[in-house]
Amino acid sequence: MYVKEPKTQMELYSEWLDDFVNYEKTEPKAFTLETMKYVDALLDNPDKNYSIIHAAGSKGKGSVCKMIGCILDQAGKKTGIYSSPHLTNIEERISTPYGFFDEEIYRISTDKIYKKIQGLLPFQIPGNAEPTYFEMMTLLAFEVFKNAGIETAVLETGMGGRLDATNIVNPLISVITPIELEHTRILGNTIEQIATEKAGIIKRNRPVAVSFQNPKAEKIIREKAAEEDSTAYFIKDIVDEIIWNPSPSGMDLEIRWKDKKIFKRNIKTRLKLLGQVQGENAALAALSCKIAYPEITEETIEKGLSKAWIPSRFEIVNTNPPVILDGAHTPLSISFSLETLNSLWPDKKVNLLFACAQDKKVEEISRILCPRCSKIFITKPGNTKPCNPERMVKAFKESLLEKFSEDHQKVNETLDMDLDFVNSINRALKTSEKENRILLVTGSFYLTAEVKKIISG
Repeated sequence: MYVKEPKTQMELYSEWLDDFVNYEKTEPKAFTLETMKYVDALLDNPDKNYSIIHAAGSKGKGSVCKMIGCILDQAGKKTGIYSSPHLTNIEERISTPYGFFDEEIYRISTDKIYKKIQGLLPFQIPGNAEPTYFEMMTLLAFEVFKNAGIETAVLETGMGGRLDATNIVNPLISVITPIELEHTRILGNTIEQIATEKAGIIKRNRPVAVSFQNPKAEKIIREKAAEEDSTAYFIKDIVDEIIWNPSPSGMDLEIRWKDKKIFKRNIKTRLKLLGQVQGENAALAALSCKIAYPEITEETIEKGLSKAWIPSRFEIVNTNPPVILDGAHTPLSISFSLETLNSLWPDKKVNLLFACAQDKKVEEISRILCPRCSKIFITKPGNTKPCNPERMVKAFKESLLEKFSEDHQKVNETLDMDLDFVNSINRALKTSEKENRILLVTGSFYLTAEVKKIISG
């Protein structure tokens, strides 16, 4: 007889959070830091009990935070990582570099939050602004890290930066990954506006490490750093060359520095994560750790980077034929994904399974993907994120019409649309296996999570 396992403390907490507004599932509204500051104070500001490294950006935050966490762990520093979204277990958001905290840590932390927040009336909170799902997750992360006795927390912003719930902290260093147009209805319609929001995590007299950037974004970040008397370390000024050599099992990486003021020698390691962008992420992670903790050695950085892994970042889950899961959802990250794919299999035919949230630049993304893909399956990204199916289909049809010189029959033969994502996933997997073609699954981490569930049975 099947006996259902009792729910974990975090599963119960997740159910409790269903009563809070969740901007991961609905259109976000105006943000403020006042609610987060208020609930944080109710718990006696747990984030004051450890050092913090704080990361913002449009892409690469998750990988950079995981790499930083692995380097710090290798250096003997007890480390926690706060990231989003989760793919399978809610504990993925609040974890160690290599797994979850003990169940007792989560239990103690959630119990305290229940006691402080349960029954809290809106008029008691500044501006009558009730806490959101993300704010309550952030609060839990702060409390878990305190109760676990960590030395350094690595925090990833959810959306933006300036008004993100994580931005009530005072970090050792801020980290900014590449910035693109994203969440334009909330963050702004220009690179400058979005960069202003992301650069909002830069704190007074605290350094900031910055990845390769659009020149417009770089200008905004430099200006914000100067305004805050923050020393800005730009990868473009420090890195001479990043040499990457990928294979399906990993990637040999060398980071060459322009001078030896910060690093005594170049970094040479083998990453589990694939692609040029992961080489750039590794350089940013190494720089961030070296600035925050100058005593960390190059050897420690190399060993830490070699252990870093994160799901759905060009993750190869099948090999015959290859099935690639990549949560890329911006034009630049999609381009990097194709670049990695082409470096591994330059001549092999590729099928595509795609879905994205409604705020993504699907028109530009479709123009990047269509020339490389033989068969395209369009669906929705699971049941969590709102999407715009009509817009996705229109974008891919227009890109395919351009590819096939207005041949509508070829477009219809190439494009397969099914909003039942389970059906669409199974059809994409079976078709690709039958045709012996690579299947690239991209556009949404929520979609890659659903694919992984089906593949794992």
